[in-house]
Amino acid sequence: MLNATKTLKTKLANTAAQFKKDEKGNFAVMAAVSIAILIGGLAVSVDASNGYFAKQRLQDTTDAIALMAAKGQFKTQAELDQAANEYLQSVYPGSEGVNIKLEDIRRDGDLVTVEAKNKIPTYFTGIFGKSGLDIGATSQALYADTKLEIALVLDTTGSMRGNKMATLKIAGNNLVDQLASNNDRGNIKMSVVPFAQYVNVGPNNVNANWLDVMPARGQSVNDWNGCVGSRTGRLEQRVDVVGGSAVPATTNINCGTPISSLTNNLNETKSAISGLNAAGWTYLPSGLMWGWRTLDSRAPFQEAAAKSDTKTDKVMIVMTDGANTRSKNGQFHEAWSQANADNTAEDICLKIKDEDITVYTIAYEVGDTKTENLLRDCASDTDKYFDATNSADLKAAFDVIAASLTELRLTA
Repeated sequence: MLNATKTLKTKLANTAAQFKKDEKGNFAVMAAVSIAILIGGLAVSVDASNGYFAKQRLQDTTDAIALMAAKGQFKTQAELDQAANEYLQSVYPGSEGVNIKLEDIRRDGDLVTVEAKNKIPTYFTGIFGKSGLDIGATSQALYADTKLEIALVLDTTGSMRGNKMATLKIAGNNLVDQLASNNDRGNIKMSVVPFAQYVNVGPNNVNANWLDVMPARGQSVNDWNGCVGSRTGRLEQRVDVVGGSAVPATTNINCGTPISSLTNNLNETKSAISGLNAAGWTYLPSGLMWGWRTLDSRAPFQEAAAKSDTKTDKVMIVMTDGANTRSKNGQFHEAWSQANADNTAEDICLKIKDEDITVYTIAYEVGDTKTENLLRDCASDTDKYFDATNSADLKAAFDVIAASLTELRLTA
């Protein structure tokens, strides 16, 4: 009996030892499986991350090719293909680009569509018999055929003398150059409206039926130099001048250089900017009204597209360096109420925007909170208001506006 008990204990001990050995084996197997899963998960994660970045890079590339092709206005499919492939090689030079395929690039009117594919090596998909990860990207860019009419309403008061005026001329001409570089179709027209206390509509309009020149004592209409006042009552803020009282003018007031009305000859626009002179006090409503009139198809300026023309966008860029120092009294601007002038300017801004005219405003070293708020509210939105505290800011503001007006629109 004793021997039988010993034998049973021995068997039990051996069995327990065997279980111990098996348990160690199971742990080893489980550890191996866990490590494999971890490595596999890491590999999948790396593949997914690489795929995401490769997809983003390819998408950025097709976007850029589509924009370039739309902007370039290539005349033949061969030119389009060549330009696209050259750009592709510049982005994926040498061996990096061996898997890149420009599947399709085509133009339908002004719309350019680009499709490309890439195959990137992977760490995990080879287990399933795949040699890599396929990614693709499609982009479309539209070269808008929309026409632009832009009024530059520029402060030329005495405070703009010297460096300020020199900077304005540089910034304004840079804007025109940037617009001209994207104007192959001649779809941009620009006007220049210098303003101070008064605006000069040009002495050549002396006999216009919308104008009433009242010579000062001892003078004749031939002495008129182009300066105009404002109509009274409800006509004061009416953009067209047909019907009702004519625009008042007299020979004993002074103003700056004449308005340059809308033209698609942008060299004329640059000449007008370069010819600006600084003199006089500030009455912003005068500049706003005459800038608006250059964008209206009715008299006194009739170069603009009709309001019903949905293919023409109208823009006004207003720059001033100070508060209103004059206000309206009767037909002319000889009073001193900033509040009255500000209220009038605010009303005119609202009417301009109601005409679907996009308004950009620039406060150039203004330093007057009321004027800054007026200009901010006058802009079509806060992104279109610029507080330029120095010459560099003024140039930057014009550059940003030029870029926003020439930006090509991605549709996909």
